[in-house]
Amino acid sequence: MRGCLFVARAMSLGLVMAPAAWGQSEPAPPERSEKKAPPKLTDVQQKVATITVDGAAVKGALVERPALALLGKDAVALVDSNSEVDGKSEITSRFDGQNYFFSSIENKTKFEQSPGRYVPALAGYSVVAWKNSAKLVPGTLAWRSALNDRLFLFANEEEKKAFDSSSDAFENVDLGLQGFSPVVLVEEEVLRRGDKKVEVIFEGRRFRFASASDRDVFAANPGRYFPVLGGLDVALLAQGKLGLGAAKNSVVYKNRLYSFATPETRDQFVAQAEALSDFDIARGGVDQVARVDGKGEPVGHYGISAIHRGLRYLFVDEFNRERFQQDPENYLSAASGSAPPVNSTPPAPPASAPTGKAAPAPSATADPNVEEPEPVK
Repeated sequence: MRGCLFVARAMSLGLVMAPAAWGQSEPAPPERSEKKAPPKLTDVQQKVATITVDGAAVKGALVERPALALLGKDAVALVDSNSEVDGKSEITSRFDGQNYFFSSIENKTKFEQSPGRYVPALAGYSVVAWKNSAKLVPGTLAWRSALNDRLFLFANEEEKKAFDSSSDAFENVDLGLQGFSPVVLVEEEVLRRGDKKVEVIFEGRRFRFASASDRDVFAANPGRYFPVLGGLDVALLAQGKLGLGAAKNSVVYKNRLYSFATPETRDQFVAQAEALSDFDIARGGVDQVARVDGKGEPVGHYGISAIHRGLRYLFVDEFNRERFQQDPENYLSAASGSAPPVNSTPPAPPASAPTGKAAPAPSATADPNVEEPEPVK
């Protein structure tokens, strides 16, 4: 059953891949071990000033992509003939959490055969703004460029000129984790370059993997490997600043991958992980599927999550996560109303958290299934 669900949602998740084995079984819950004292902070961490969270800055970074891509214009017509043709709502395809309209069945078929050629880079946000200011600024069709069979949108003429004159500096801004494999980074806590031939698009980013099997692991549970807030440095964000994280300055904490601009901001996070860890959790972590099913408002697990249009949703079990990923808009609209706001309730520890190769010792107050933050080697 799960295998079928994974295959069915591959297009909606934006997973451009060859046929592969699906439906990996969930790892067995780790045995609960005796709780130990938390690790001592390093001298650098001891010297870090306490961060006071800037709530307005955090809220401003939680940008959700529109459900309709390209304002309903036919993506194939845009790329193949550089023409803005209105798509039809009855001829649609879903890719990477957005709906694409097409003017003909022929164009819809072409899109589905090679979506990576037609979807805009960074899901339509300006790669120039993302690189220069770490802001997700929507691009417009009026300012667009094509390069190496890819479509780029910009917010204004100046950004387009900057891209056209220095495309090498901006073309790969949407390459997640600078091309390092997210699966190896999380599971082994080491850096390994991914293969450009084994690439998927997820949340507007292109991720590369060291092997096809790693790609399939990502496809089975992308929420575990997608960096928090798309790679924004949450330690800087908490202080009202914006900066892009680097894979080499990464931390795995509560089954989520965080990347930081510098070793110093990484150390700030390690020192204050609990206070800085939940910026990406949507609707207080309440399982939206359980809510729609009339089963109350249970808070989901960190280890069972789904990313939708930039935010992270938690679930009480894998079945609910799979159902949500089949049709997230349906569940979100049905569950709207009095839903808790973003980051209002601490989520529960994971029931069966996947563990990395070098899982840190649990703290005195944490559940043994929740990883303590530890920098990537």
